[in-house]
Amino acid sequence: MTRSLRDRIAEQLARDIDAARWLPGEQLPGERVLAQRLGVSRPVVREALRIIEGAGLVRIDAMRGAFVRLEVGGELALTGHLVASLSKLSLNHFAEARGVIEGHIASLAAQNALEADIEGLSFYLEMMARALENPELFKQADIAFHRQLSVATQNPIYVAWIDVVLRALNQKRYDATRLDEVRVRILECHRDIFEAVSAGDPEAARRAIEAHIVQFVNDERGRPIPLARVGTDVGGALGAGPRTVQ
Repeated sequence: MTRSLRDRIAEQLARDIDAARWLPGEQLPGERVLAQRLGVSRPVVREALRIIEGAGLVRIDAMRGAFVRLEVGGELALTGHLVASLSKLSLNHFAEARGVIEGHIASLAAQNALEADIEGLSFYLEMMARALENPELFKQADIAFHRQLSVATQNPIYVAWIDVVLRALNQKRYDATRLDEVRVRILECHRDIFEAVSAGDPEAARRAIEAHIVQFVNDERGRPIPLARVGTDVGGALGAGPRTVQ
């Protein structure tokens, strides 16, 4: 099995889910059917499903197969309420919390990532690179990268935190990613994060994600700075102003 084939199938399944080929809560066809439809072997389909499971697109039941996640049942209704509440908060609120928690997530990922986690991060990094001219697909790959990073901690609490915060941030519709130069900077930041995590360097991983968040703050405020000059002081980037709800 070649990695590129597995990745292409994972990307195709992710696109199909995004296009609502299967609705939230709906079961995907079985491995045999998908393999026949896509013209690949069942092991390739199985590995591709594991990749999109890591991105939070599906859940896999060992006995029943793969199901589209998202708006399913009371648990996610509660999550939706929390997302709606968080989406009312300010950029400062998000950046301050992300600087602390995602810095720790990146550090743990560098210590605990399995081979499958590194492969997943690499897949979404490559997907971001291919989607530089497609802002919406780029954003989806960006979110999936951060979720995979939380999966790499081997602590499901961080995965749940990322799921809620990134959905809230997406609802808030910070829109700097519509700009070509911003997407290039985001990709460079994610490459730094990936290199640190894959090298098993917790402190470098923490610094890389903190630099990414500082860059995010400056881009959203319309005052981008060259990556070579980006520090990792999230509090400094926020300034001393009040954490007001916007």
